[in-house]
Amino acid sequence: KTESRDSIEAGHPILLICIGSSCEFSYSSEGPSGAQKPKTVRLASGDVLLLGGESRLLWHGVSKVVANSTPPSLRMLPGLLQLSLRVN
Repeated sequence: KTESRDSIEAGHPILLICIGSSCEFSYSSEGPSGAQKPKTVRLASGDVLLLGGESRLLWHGVSKVVANSTPPSLRMLPGLLQLSLRVN
């Protein structure tokens, strides 16, 4: 992680914003090499996810970008722009 220890200890949430293609977002209490299989949720363009409290320290990331799912009204190239906002 590229955030400060103070930010983590203060419990500041992480705000994720999905723009463009839909994606499969995976998360787990263990990293990808752990014994526990990550859970996955589908996020679409415009979805916002807030990780706070206990979920703040979950391992998380985009595991798949869904092809041909960018809303035409965005007038952008196919692909995913995911913004992760954190307090540092």
